[in-house]
Order: sequence, then C-alpha cells, then structure tokens
Amino acid sequence: MINDIEIFREPLKIRENLMEPYGPEMSDWQSAFLCGLVKKYKPSKMVEVGIAAGGTTAVLLNCISMLGLDTELYSIDLNKNYYRDESKETGYLAKLCKKFLPREVLHKMYCGGILPEYADEIGDGIDFLILDTTHNMPGEILDFLVSLPLLKNGAIVVLHDIIMNHLHKCHAEAFVTKLLLSTVVGEKILCKEDCNPYEYPNIGAFIVTDDTRKYIEDVFLSLTITWSYMPEERHLDLYRKWFCRFYSERLCEEFKSAIDLNRDSMVYRKAYLYKGRHDVKDFIENIRNKQNIWIYGCGAIGRKIYSMLSSLRINVEGYVISDGLMKPVIEERVEYISDIDDSKCTVILGMSLNKQKEVCTEKLKSNCIFVNEYMIKVLQSYG
Repeated sequence: MINDIEIFREPLKIRENLMEPYGPEMSDWQSAFLCGLVKKYKPSKMVEVGIAAGGTTAVLLNCISMLGLDTELYSIDLNKNYYRDESKETGYLAKLCKKFLPREVLHKMYCGGILPEYADEIGDGIDFLILDTTHNMPGEILDFLVSLPLLKNGAIVVLHDIIMNHLHKCHAEAFVTKLLLSTVVGEKILCKEDCNPYEYPNIGAFIVTDDTRKYIEDVFLSLTITWSYMPEERHLDLYRKWFCRFYSERLCEEFKSAIDLNRDSMVYRKAYLYKGRHDVKDFIENIRNKQNIWIYGCGAIGRKIYSMLSSLRINVEGYVISDGLMKPVIEERVEYISDIDDSKCTVILGMSLNKQKEVCTEKLKSNCIFVNEYMIKVLQSYG
C-alpha cells in the first residue's frame, strides 16, 4: 500500500476566480490529494467520469496547466444540466475556469450519455481514471469495467467517497467505490485524511497491473450484490455489448445474472416499501403460467410492466392499444385490441386506474388483469 502522496494544494487557488455557490464535491484535502497524484504520476491521458458543476474539473485543469503537462483530459457525465441547478449546464465551472489557466489544456467534455457511448472516441492509452458518480450499486463498477480494456498497465484509478456510507448516515447504500477498491486487484493508494472524524480517507486509488485483468472476475462477481437502482434498459444494453467485446462469455453471463437477480429482487423490495408485497406476489403468480400475454397500453406503466415481466422470464407477446390510435414506433410488437383474439389472451391493463375502467369492456373483462394502486406505485418507482 502506498501512503505517502504529496498533498498538493496550489492548484485549488483557481476557485478564487470562480466565485460560484457550487464548487468541487471534494474537500480541500481530497482535491489536494488528487492533485498530488497528478503531480507524481504525470498522466498523458486522463478520463473523469462524473462532472457535476465542474469544480473538480477546474482544479484538475489548473493542476495540469501549472505543472506544464501535455495531458489530454476527457470528462463525462450522464446529465446535460447540473443536477443541483438545472438552469446551469453540467461542467459550467470547468468552462469558466479556462480563461484563468496559465496555459491551455486539451480538454473535451461529453454530457448526456454514459461512458460506453464515448469510449471508442476517447480510445485506449488511458493512464489516469477518476470515477465519481452515483456511489450506489452498480454505479462506478460498471464504468470501471468499461474502462479497464482502455487502461494502460500502471494506470491510476481514483475513487471518491469510499466511506460516504459512514460519513453520511442517510447514504447507507453509497458503498460502491469502497466495494470496487476492496475487490479489485492492484496496489492500493490510501493516505490518512485528518479532516474527517474517522481520520480514514474518503478518497483512494489503485494501480492497474496484469493481475488486475487476470482477477477481474472478482469485480464481476460483486455485481450480484443488491443494486440501489436499475439503469435504463438502453444503457444496460450498451454496457452488455461493450462487455461482450472485451470479456469472456462466462463473465458476460455473470453480468446478465446480476441484472436478472437485481430486477427480480428490486420488484419485491419496492413492493415492501409500499406495503404492497402481497399484491405484487399475487400479481406475478397469477400470470406466471399463463400463455399469450399482452399488455394493454405502452405508456410508462405498460412499459415498466413489460420490463418487470421480462426480467422475471415471463414471456409477453407485445402491447395492444385502442383502435384508432397511432401505433408507436418501438422495438416490441404492437397490435390493435380488435386484432387479437382476446378470448384466448391474457391482457394486463398497463395504465392508470381510471383508464383501466374505461377500456375494460364486458367482452374483455373475463381475461383481463387489473393493476391495483399498490402495483402502480411499485411500477412507478421501478428502474
């Protein structure tokens, strides 16, 4: 373990020129530790996942500029607008700081997407990676697994908020960066942080080696731990395709298992939260062995029912909509209600309670399944 990194504070002075209510979401010590790593390892190609207001990015740009490095910095964030103040763009402080830098730094920001969407453009040869996003499962683990094939041996991987779950008791599930630091193989970099009550660092790093790649299965296995949220299906598909390019079939199957396990368990955890667990269980058991299942309605509720049932390996033929409506252009099959033989179908009413009453005709009633208020609450909170 390395524990002697210089705490390099000089680059933090850039913040005096910004004069904004929002700044780095790292403490002064953590920002100075990060700058110390840059000073020691002098990276040529850095990637930062998680920008927020861009306060830390501004400090990094100033650090690179002050040190006279020819470092390329690429910053990525899922949000186009700053999550704490949507009137501002993500990374607005990084843009603001550039006119104060001692010398220009090559910097590119990608906002509004996830790492797999930009990874090919960024390319390999990355020797410094900063992961500072959700901190909840599966969060930074997914982005590290995307990054690893692009990282050079000897690359530094920095993880922020590694004890956030202890420092902020309302964030009990914010342990993903510590989990990654604990499961990955590589020399760890941890320095005593004397500005929190535990004197334990809330930021750490590790060095990528051949063994990091050799034992990456341990990181994939960690994905079966309970997830706090379910990424969008489109995003999961992008991660899945990326992993299939660079990892073995067995590890890709491990990722698929992690998704399936968490989709299933998340349904019941959400149900428990809304005191509707028995309703959810009854709903699922009622349709598990049925054939020719259709979902009436392909709006938000209907699509979440489709996603939930698919994750539980319950086959759904597609969606039906009322006659006269325009069919949406989606991947799944969509038919008009008059075009299916509803006497031989099971039709789940994937819509609000009022709409369910409107569409459930006498003819359809014997074969339709209502979705009650508890189920709707569960579905609305489902990833």
